Amino acid sequence: MLLHSNLLENLPVHFLKQMHKLKILNLSQNHLSTLPLPNDRTDLNRLQELYLSSNEFDDDVLAIISRYERLKILYLAYNKIEQIDEITLSKLSSLTDLNLSGNAIQSLPQLALPALENLQMLSIHSNRLRAIPDLRKLKSLKVDFLQKKNPFAEIIIVF
Repeated sequence: MLLHSNLLENLPVHFLKQMHKLKILNLSQNHLSTLPLPNDRTDLNRLQELYLSSNEFDDDVLAIISRYERLKILYLAYNKIEQIDEITLSKLSSLTDLNLSGNAIQSLPQLALPALENLQMLSIHSNRLRAIPDLRKLKSLKVDFLQKKNPFAEIIIVF
């Protein structure tokens, strides 16, 4: 379902609870700050691709997103995210592509991020990162974090 670039400010409360067959949802480039709760039965949450870039989402949206355990692609670039909770991120073990660029993130989860064994692409440029966790065990991972828009002067790789 493609609802990007529509100036949406909110969605109906039951919007995602009734979308059992939905696999792709693009809500990018709107004015959303909250996301409706998914179905309480996790087996009915079949969403695999979720695009939420360029909205007004903060850290709270991750608790809702983590209920989509089949999620493979998550784009949360250019929102207002400052922190990523270890437990919340660890629930997204199927992720192959994660874009968190353009937020205000200062650190990444030290345990949960390296445990995302399926992760192939991580975009984290244009944040306030001070350290990067050891990602060596993710053999097929490509990381995009060094672009000229990055505000940090030095990155410390944590091993």
